[in-house]
Amino acid sequence: TVMRYRLAGDFQHKLPFQMLVMIEDTDPKFLEVVLKLRCDIPSNQYATNIMVRMPVPKSTSSVSHTLPAGSGQSSEFKSAEKMQIWKMRRCFGGSEQSARFRINVTDKGRSTRKEIGPVSLEFEIPMFLCSGMGIRYLRVIERTGRSYSPFRWVRYITHSDSYVIRI
Repeated sequence: TVMRYRLAGDFQHKLPFQMLVMIEDTDPKFLEVVLKLRCDIPSNQYATNIMVRMPVPKSTSSVSHTLPAGSGQSSEFKSAEKMQIWKMRRCFGGSEQSARFRINVTDKGRSTRKEIGPVSLEFEIPMFLCSGMGIRYLRVIERTGRSYSPFRWVRYITHSDSYVIRI
């Protein structure tokens, strides 16, 4: 890594992902959560190693899921952490992925629905920068006097550090 940067304040560019969350009270012992993840990057690019983390209520005993078949997606419920994890290998720009989770709760009160979330997202997008910033010239100078023979390309990787979506 030669350079890292962070943006703060008003962000003028579109974020790479949009998340739609729908929570339904279907039964006295169940909550249904539908997550729709839309990838808002150019269609010729893709995101990899996508992981969606969703906290579930403390009274959750189990979670079942419905995912599209053959999509390279998986889901796992971590009972000790009360966390539902949804993983995707790859998501192309302009596409939308969805998952349905049926949460079995032992004690469903008024605040049970409020215990779901916030949803956090981890991902990597190769050769894409959310800021639109680009590198035109790069010169590496080492103080010990050794000179570098750099390659004639720059590899961009957008990596999520803290991407949280409130429900």
